[in-house]
Amino acid sequence: MLYLGITICAVLFVTGAPIFTAFGLGGLILTLFYAGIPLSTIGAMLFDSVDSFVLLAVPLFVFAGNLMLYGRSSKYLVELFDSFIRQVPGGMAIVTVVACAFFAAISGSGTATIAAIGGVMLPIMAEKGYGEGLKTGVLAVSGTLGNLIPPSIFFVVYGLISEASIGELFMAGFLPGILSAALIGLTAALICKRGGYTGEPAASWKERKEAFVKAIPAILMPLIVLGGIYGGVFTPTEAAAVSCIYGALIGFFIYRGLSLANLMTAARGTVQVTSMLLLIAATAILLSKAFIVAQFPQALTNLVIEAKLGPMLYLVLFNLLLIILGCFIEGTPMLFVCTPLLLPPALALGISPIHFGVLFCINVLIGQITPPVGIALYFTSGFAKVPVQKVFRGALPFLGAMVVALCLVTFFPSIALFLPNLMRK
Repeated sequence: MLYLGITICAVLFVTGAPIFTAFGLGGLILTLFYAGIPLSTIGAMLFDSVDSFVLLAVPLFVFAGNLMLYGRSSKYLVELFDSFIRQVPGGMAIVTVVACAFFAAISGSGTATIAAIGGVMLPIMAEKGYGEGLKTGVLAVSGTLGNLIPPSIFFVVYGLISEASIGELFMAGFLPGILSAALIGLTAALICKRGGYTGEPAASWKERKEAFVKAIPAILMPLIVLGGIYGGVFTPTEAAAVSCIYGALIGFFIYRGLSLANLMTAARGTVQVTSMLLLIAATAILLSKAFIVAQFPQALTNLVIEAKLGPMLYLVLFNLLLIILGCFIEGTPMLFVCTPLLLPPALALGISPIHFGVLFCINVLIGQITPPVGIALYFTSGFAKVPVQKVFRGALPFLGAMVVALCLVTFFPSIALFLPNLMRK
């Protein structure tokens, strides 16, 4: 039954069946026939796995990102960064990176970031003569930063599974997120310099001041939400609710981009994304619990200890494994299935669960821009109406920058752990 359950799960996944079907059927066979858990108990397990106050932050952050998307906050953020950067050669590509990084701290969602910033920047870059591969490649990779720079939905999910502090995970994502954005921006600058892209005339300080004043409401959102979490005013789930209220207020009354029609569109999109995520989450948790019953984590931990792997070698192998898996498995199910298997050996080797979570998240971002499953590639391709092959070719140099960021955070854990350690003090 053990081998049958694993085989059915693998075959369904390889043949292109929906992910929740592969996880759910494999997990059902393992729990029902291998572990002998009654069907009524399995149903309760599925419900209990998503009946979580912590997990409630996911739909709320998704909804907040959609409100900021339709509320036109991205337009004023782009205008602000453009006023300071456009004189640099290739400035439009760098503006895209910076705007994506900042919008990530507002929305917490990669797809919302790509849609919001892409809707503003793609026409501008097209007008300035940027190639289709360059403009879509930098957008696809920069958009994934929404899953690393807090508030991050992936950190919420990882915190739920690992029982690590979500507040500390949010804090740990700051410096790796800034490092990743800086490396992507530097890569964009070098590509644009070689390609002969010139800068625009510099903005006056009056224009910069006006752009800053208009962008203040959007800038305040991450400060209010994250400041409230770190100040102990509210929990991450409560912060997600606050971000929804704030996004609606500035969307309706300040930027006036929200209407009842696109409010309903934002709500409908949130329900669709949340339903997909929770269905995958429930079945993935069922499968991971079946693995625990089968003692896979314990066996893997013993194998790592017997092999006398050091912490750094384990992390290198862990990164290689996740980069390969990321080509075939979307980030959320990979978190649910792999965390219960791979975290116990890491803890046995003395690796911080916070550092481990940040590395997991960066690997998920790399997986989002690697075919054949790279969701950011396909979303950007569909949004920009550019063939996905062109998007991937354009994204390759920036993918290299993300791999460099992964290596730096792997070998220098303090990049991720400095701020959480400071917060504990």
